Amino acid sequence: MAEPNRYQKAARKAMDQEIGESEKDNWIQGAVRPGKEGQFTAKAKKWAEDTGKDFKGSPTVQEYAKHVLANKGDFDEETIDQAQFALNMGKMAKEKDE
Repeated sequence: MAEPNRYQKAARKAMDQEIGESEKDNWIQGAVRPGKEGQFTAKAKKWAEDTGKDFKGSPTVQEYAKHVLANKGDFDEETIDQAQFALNMGKMAKEKDE
């Protein structure tokens, strides 16, 4: 196979950069299955209501995630996975803000 010429190299580099930026900006879209968006937040909201807590968005979701992981025997595998994911995303958001 022949060595790519400078035009092919430039085109490949441009495509790699374009694809790389797109994937970097949208990688999270592949992490949440279609139809599952917002389900963990809804569970956290219901938990907050059931326990008499005020739902405060992300902090409540993080608190619920910690509760789920501390009581794994009380939750199904999907909820446990969602809790771990929520904590990971919370940590990433916190690191990004620092």
